[in-house]
Amino acid sequence: MKTHNLDQLCHLLEQMRPSDDVPYRVPGHWLGCNGEVVVESGAAYLLQQIHALRLLPSAAPARPLVYNALLRHVTSFDHCNGATGTSGMYHWRSTGTFTKFIALIPHLRSMGVTQVVLLPIFDRGRVGRKGTIGSPYAVRNPFVLDDDLAEPSIAMSTEEQAKAMVEALHLAGISVVLEVALRTASLDSDLVSHAPHWFYWVKQQQLNGGSLRAPAFTAPQLERIHAMIASDDRRSLPEPNPSYIHMFSRPPAEVFLDERGWYGYDADGDIVRLPGAFADWPPDDPQPAWTDVTYLRLHQHTDLLYPAYNTIRMFDERLEHDECKQWDLWNILAQVIPHYQRTLNIDGAMIDMGHALPLALRHEILLRAREHFPDFVIYEECFELDSRLAKQGVDAVVGYLPHVSRSYMGLADFVNRCSRHDVPISYFGAVDSHNTPRIATTYTANAGFAVWWFLSLLPRALPYMVAGFELGETCPINTGLDFQTDEIEYYQEHGLPLFDNVPMQWLSTSNVLTQMQHRQRLESLWQIIRDLDEDDDVTILQCLPSGVLGYVRSPQRSRRGVVVCLNLTTRDVNVTLSRSTIVEASAVAGVVRDANEIILRVSAESCRVVPVLRCSPSK
Repeated sequence: MKTHNLDQLCHLLEQMRPSDDVPYRVPGHWLGCNGEVVVESGAAYLLQQIHALRLLPSAAPARPLVYNALLRHVTSFDHCNGATGTSGMYHWRSTGTFTKFIALIPHLRSMGVTQVVLLPIFDRGRVGRKGTIGSPYAVRNPFVLDDDLAEPSIAMSTEEQAKAMVEALHLAGISVVLEVALRTASLDSDLVSHAPHWFYWVKQQQLNGGSLRAPAFTAPQLERIHAMIASDDRRSLPEPNPSYIHMFSRPPAEVFLDERGWYGYDADGDIVRLPGAFADWPPDDPQPAWTDVTYLRLHQHTDLLYPAYNTIRMFDERLEHDECKQWDLWNILAQVIPHYQRTLNIDGAMIDMGHALPLALRHEILLRAREHFPDFVIYEECFELDSRLAKQGVDAVVGYLPHVSRSYMGLADFVNRCSRHDVPISYFGAVDSHNTPRIATTYTANAGFAVWWFLSLLPRALPYMVAGFELGETCPINTGLDFQTDEIEYYQEHGLPLFDNVPMQWLSTSNVLTQMQHRQRLESLWQIIRDLDEDDDVTILQCLPSGVLGYVRSPQRSRRGVVVCLNLTTRDVNVTLSRSTIVEASAVAGVVRDANEIILRVSAESCRVVPVLRCSPSK
């Protein structure tokens, strides 16, 4: 395995080490212990961790586990005890960087992580930044990496430091999936000067110095919109009111850049600017508008110059003709993933809001991504389990578990769906996402881990966790979905990791991390789970105590399987299995067997998994 950039990084750190003599503070979790640890220096710490990852066992974990990370957030820490961040003659960033993420790899492997999904790492816009550092989705140039993710004292380019990170992850047996944002750009996007017609333009006086808001619809209009979209009827979708439509102009012939972003002049000599973006679906979504992101104009049509649900997601039928498609822009967007395949050697891509892209564009993106890499992984941020995406070549979708994991009935309904074999595509076995409330705000640490474990063992589930889950983190990354108005206002005031430097609670004493590391050592259990298939049967356990859910998962052509029981109550419970269906269970602690039944003891706020043998395979 080639590690040219990682080797170069080590060489430079060795040169820096003698003169880097200021202590460097790190969370103990990064070193496999608790509390805070003071290391000799930043260079010494990084070298120590790179040496540790080179000694990691080559054998891959028995089961996949995906770790989702916002790089600048996940290794953010005050290394210099409140100082300016200067360590001797070197400057080490307190925010997360590619190099510090390399040093986190031993921690990731201790939990069994096999893949990381990185939120966008591209060059960010400077105009209208939301929060203190701006959104990673405000992409200024999708072919350039964010310089703030590089350590300035290391004499390697940003791209070289990113390559070193990918090499290190590959060395540890961890694949890399990069999230790409292909429907938005920053207000100072480099693409504007090349092609103003790829963007929407609004009259400056209409903005009144503020952000563009989503168009307002009446209650009858909203009812009609939802009914038409539900029936897949895109003919003459209800449009915004005329006053909203008249705010927008044709793209200017010439553009200029100032402190507020790009601007030009319309036919009447009025100044026009790029509008900020807003949550476009549902049409009455309460999320705050984005001050640093704008929508790309994926189609051109003389009557549809405005951004609204019917032009940027639920495309009006009039836009779906070839003459309306912005083929030049589509070609640029389809080149983004291949660019990072060549430069960073990534293993997969997550397409941000992929379900909101035109079908023909999505097809072209997937085609280009797999042209030379047939095994390249494609994930899509779609919340529905749609069989059409599987047929198009999407490997897995986000799904909707992060939205139902906080509800007992939501969990029960999903297990019931699995029992009907009504899951046509792989999905993230996740209890939260970077857009939802953290699971630790609903359950205790034990119960939250139990729910995750319970869901991640379902067929087609891809075990998935957002960075911080292992720490019992309560602060959300973003208030995108499932938040109340007062919660949105609170985090706008106090900061969110998606827009501000909000470090993770790395000094947490939560026992979730310990539980994850313990699960990794259950080799006998992994031997059983390794033999399970995507089309396994799921049989729901009946007559369970209140607050308890359970199922048997087993291959259709085998008698072997596992019983999975979730106890959300604060008391231990017994779950009884009849020997008419389950003839044997593993002889482990907490399992009582007699001639007629098997009794499993399930501790309070826990998930119990026990290998079993059924009477006969279903087929």
